[in-house]
Amino acid sequence: MTLRKLAVVAALWGAVACAAQSRIVLKSGDVTFTAEPKGFRYGFAIDGRTFVPPDAMAGLLLAGSPVSVKPEGECVASHCVLSGTSAAGATVRVTVTLNPHHAQLVAEPGHTGDEVRFVSGGAMPAYGLADHAVEQKQFSTLANKQFNTDVTGFADDVFLSGQLLTRLVSNFVIYPKQGFAELLIDPYTKIVHTNGLQIVQGVKHSQEQVPLHYFFGNPHEIYAEYLKARNAAGFKVWMPKYEAFGVGWEAFGALGWDTNTKTVRDSIDHYLADGYPLKWIVIGSGFWPVPPEMHETTSIGLWDKEKYPDPATLMAHFHAEKLKTMLGLRITFITTGPYFEEGVKRGYFMMKDGQSQIFKGGWPKMPDYLLEARNPEALN
Repeated sequence: MTLRKLAVVAALWGAVACAAQSRIVLKSGDVTFTAEPKGFRYGFAIDGRTFVPPDAMAGLLLAGSPVSVKPEGECVASHCVLSGTSAAGATVRVTVTLNPHHAQLVAEPGHTGDEVRFVSGGAMPAYGLADHAVEQKQFSTLANKQFNTDVTGFADDVFLSGQLLTRLVSNFVIYPKQGFAELLIDPYTKIVHTNGLQIVQGVKHSQEQVPLHYFFGNPHEIYAEYLKARNAAGFKVWMPKYEAFGVGWEAFGALGWDTNTKTVRDSIDHYLADGYPLKWIVIGSGFWPVPPEMHETTSIGLWDKEKYPDPATLMAHFHAEKLKTMLGLRITFITTGPYFEEGVKRGYFMMKDGQSQIFKGGWPKMPDYLLEARNPEALN
């Protein structure tokens, strides 16, 4: 081989080595994380088998623009901090932490409020999304007379709870065939897409940190890590009250709006006399005062004096029957109700631009404030 050929081979080898060095590689146990600096195209493999493939174009979009990254200093085996810049010039810091059954990717945009999307290659089948899975399948289910909980094909850029079917909401999605699950923990509007070609989780308006979690292994291992991540983020899972798993009675289901001391007591006592082993009851409809401004459970703690002249005696009657008794409760406070002034004064409601925000939804019909659930004093 001539000296010139040797020089060409050496140059080519140097280019290959440089490219290999530029790829970000982390390892923990049998799991390997790899990412290309250009476009932050990332994926996960176990024992050499890719189970979360990289997206074909980019793994992170900031305000719709693909992000490229480079390490801030030296990456260690299972941890790396990356400095990112989008094609539009926006900046973001990405911290990757890898464990054998859990990886966390945390994006910290230079400008809070920007849309952030994490993107990987696709996988199917997919399960999860709580009530959104039911909403997506309801029409095809009626047509096909079968129910399929696979949420493949779901796409929503405004992922929220809703008024009708989507009350219980979760963006946790599990891919048991591939052995992983994905969850972006954020209390605000999220972005969720899942199909065989691409998986997206993100936020419409970013806070200081946008944390995306991957969980690996069999379902037992995945859900164990999911539980830890939820608890650590403040969305705690508590041991259930076992009485709630018994047979129960609910006012709206039994009586609709026609509730009062007599109809409620007679209905419950009738079921007990027939031998139904009731353990708990809920009075969630019709107990509020009659005037429209008191309508529904925005009138927390207030009873209609004609329908329920002596609530304490009614409660004592049910407690004597060893029934756990619950009252319906909402976080809506109508703007003309008895508690709005105190709530506004003390900052108990959700805020916008420094002011208590007024909402208008399907229920109640009147404008209302929403309790700020992240304020412990408001909850108390």
